[in-house]
Amino acid sequence: MLSQIFREAAVREGEVDLEDYTSAVLGYFNKCTEDITSTRTVTEYPNQKPWLNAEVRSLLKARDAAFRSGEQNGTQSG
Repeated sequence: MLSQIFREAAVREGEVDLEDYTSAVLGYFNKCTEDITSTRTVTEYPNQKPWLNAEVRSLLKARDAAFRSGEQNGTQSG
């Protein structure tokens, strides 16, 4: 059924124009994809390591905070 609709949209002078047919199918596919999925913007920096995810970053922040609190109390050996 859909293939017939796409074919009718791409018929020119009695023949199916492959470029128009492909454009119609891809346009429909993209519309369906946009309707179903959500978009997220992910910013990646050149110096950001791929293994450094949110969980690892929070652990590093906790480690650094513990280190800084030890320096303030004078309990850090060194």
